[in-house]
Amino acid sequence: MKIKTLLTLGVLLTTLSANAFTIGKINYDIIDEANSLVQIGEASGDAVYTNISSSDLQSKVTYNGKTYSVVGVGAGAFAAGTLSGNLVLPEGIIYIDEFAFERTTGNGITIPASVTMLSEYAFLSNKLAGFAVASDNPEFAALQTTQSNTAYTFLTNKTQDCIIAAPGQVKKSGGFSIFGGGNVTTVTIPNQITKIADNAFYGNTTLTAITLHKGINYFGRECFCECTALKSATLLNPNAYYGDAVFADDQAITSVSLPDGMPEIPRHMFFCCSGITRITLPSSIKSIRIMGLSNTSISSINLPDELELLDSCALQGTNLTSINLKNVKKLGNQCFSQCTSLASITGGDKLEEIGSTCFTNTALKDAQIPANVKRMYGGAYFRCTTLRSATIPATLEYTQRNPFTGCTQLPEVKVAAGAQHYAEFDSCLYEIREGKPYKLVCMPQARANKVMYLRPGTEVVGEQSMREVPVTEFIAQNGLKTIETNAFSSSKDLTTVVLPATTDSLCDMAFKNNSALVSVTVLASNPPKAISTSFSDEAYANATLYVPKKSQLKYQKAACWKRFSKIVGIDVDEPALRGDINRDGMVDIFDVNELINTVLGQTETPLELGDLTGDGVIDIFDVNELINLILG
Repeated sequence: MKIKTLLTLGVLLTTLSANAFTIGKINYDIIDEANSLVQIGEASGDAVYTNISSSDLQSKVTYNGKTYSVVGVGAGAFAAGTLSGNLVLPEGIIYIDEFAFERTTGNGITIPASVTMLSEYAFLSNKLAGFAVASDNPEFAALQTTQSNTAYTFLTNKTQDCIIAAPGQVKKSGGFSIFGGGNVTTVTIPNQITKIADNAFYGNTTLTAITLHKGINYFGRECFCECTALKSATLLNPNAYYGDAVFADDQAITSVSLPDGMPEIPRHMFFCCSGITRITLPSSIKSIRIMGLSNTSISSINLPDELELLDSCALQGTNLTSINLKNVKKLGNQCFSQCTSLASITGGDKLEEIGSTCFTNTALKDAQIPANVKRMYGGAYFRCTTLRSATIPATLEYTQRNPFTGCTQLPEVKVAAGAQHYAEFDSCLYEIREGKPYKLVCMPQARANKVMYLRPGTEVVGEQSMREVPVTEFIAQNGLKTIETNAFSSSKDLTTVVLPATTDSLCDMAFKNNSALVSVTVLASNPPKAISTSFSDEAYANATLYVPKKSQLKYQKAACWKRFSKIVGIDVDEPALRGDINRDGMVDIFDVNELINTVLGQTETPLELGDLTGDGVIDIFDVNELINLILG
């Protein structure tokens, strides 16, 4: 629902600060010279207005012999200032712009009949004692109630069913009797109110409790945000509309009561309410929306059986130690990110999607990916430094990029039997197409072998697939075409890279922060497409680029490649396929026979051809690896 009288005036008016003048205590900005219109501007420099009274304000001012009409209170005009007594705005003021009375302290403000436009941020975090409105104002009114034996006055719309702004404090100072005396810390919303507008109570620092009746059907964005003393919240209307961040940053809240029938926890509703240690969710809750309960102190939570969606950052930064996902179907991006005590996940039999960086910096030891997950987005388990095992379910159809970047203790990624889209080779995770490796998705950081031979026929080294891994050498076979963004980012032990003749492109930052590189061999006759940031500055300065001798001049002129300080032409033969022991262009049973003969000492095979496991020797394990290679 849109409250039509709440306007953001910054897009309607342009303040020409160079055309400003001062009359008495007040600065004025000329907004329309032709029609002699000005608005009340901010105090000079870094100063704020102090002890401003009604007598300091005028409806018309004269400067350099010309009389101007004062039509507005400009953005931030009285922000953080102080008022003396009740400030009566002069007739003729049409608008009050954003932050005009933000954090302003005073006994009260009287709004004249001429004001028809208010920014929704006009009274943000005010420390006023109340509001009065001229009875003939066509848009606004003041609704006075008695709270704790004190007169308490809201600024409302004309029909008095919507609170636009609430007083930030109620203290008698200066005897302005309409606002009463004493303190109001507990507020009961009058029964005639059905709507609370955006920012209505924003930044109230004295409110400790509020009673919200069932007839309120609209809670505007941030309407109780940063009410730092508010200790409890009781919601009664399950069908009410809730804008973003209704109770965000209310760090004193310890008690929350939600009505049966409420369908969801809205976006940012209790964001950064660090006092909340537990919450009971009605059985009707089907989703916790973006940041709905993030950065609270919840240590355990019972998800309703009906809940299907935990949206992005829904429970981020909480104190959860375990969670039963029950019937949840989707986990949004960063859903459990920074839940540093989260060590156990159960349930989730219906889970189909895991969002990007969902479990970042959790305490999980097993990835525990449920059997029905179909989609998993980038870095799902980013920097889970306790993770020691991970099995990709057979149902997985898509992963955006390396799910396990920064998992420093993970030695291998396993794939469940029956998987059609992913496979494990050499402890690494590959995407497969038509039963053959297509893309390297992940080389685990704790993988024992520090030399990486890319699986023959693999076309793509995926985004972040080798990020931060302690590999020393990377050797790709014919078939490789593309190295994606950040593929080798921060692999600081990497010294040697060999790319085959089929390589045609390197994406931005493919070898970012690879400061140890000393040798880069590219066997492609035509320089692969690349840009200057494909390698780090250290690599360009310190590494030697080896290229086919006949193509050396091409590399010396090509973008990216010409930045290498040393480019050396070499004689190259057509590179052999990995496992092509007899160099006949095929990997088959004849290569197995040749390798067995080498193991038995009957023939000799170069180490670079026969050491398929990369352990520095040719033995029976290489024979097994070759057989697996042939079998796919």
